[in-house]
Amino acid sequence: MMKATMKKYPKYFLNLKQKLNLEIKRNNIIIARNKYRTNVGKAWPDDRKIKIPIIKDIESVYIVLHEIAHVILNHGENCLKPTYIIEMEAERHALSIFKKWDIHKLFPEDFLKIKKRAERYVRWNIIYEIQRSLHDADHILQLKNINITALRFSNIRKFQNKKVQLNKNKKTFK
Repeated sequence: MMKATMKKYPKYFLNLKQKLNLEIKRNNIIIARNKYRTNVGKAWPDDRKIKIPIIKDIESVYIVLHEIAHVILNHGENCLKPTYIIEMEAERHALSIFKKWDIHKLFPEDFLKIKKRAERYVRWNIIYEIQRSLHDADHILQLKNINITALRFSNIRKFQNKKVQLNKNKKTFK
């Protein structure tokens, strides 16, 4: 549960809504009439349209920024990037706006929760891409072929067999 909520900080959330509306207007984005009651979203970048949650906590604000990012970054039907890259780009964009708005300073615990969820979401998408590739006998996706930035963002340790130990300010590898 997020600490930063509309109920606890009504004036601050009105300000956040204004900032979101400015981002939406500046990028010519259409908002679907019906909003989600839970913290989920959907983007149709080719139509410059998003469906967003009702703003009730800081996570719902983040989801709106994530969906805006899909439109801004042109993640439409003709985008040839893997899904995990598309999602990582949207997550990074939303996190950068949160930092720009100082949310990481104002609500550090909530920011950390959101950042960890973003990492898990990208990690899940990487694993999903690998699983899907198992059905293609010609091309099985391996971890070594995954974008290094995505691996770092999602905290996947590419070389888990090498353990790092700290011994009196020295790094030794096993």
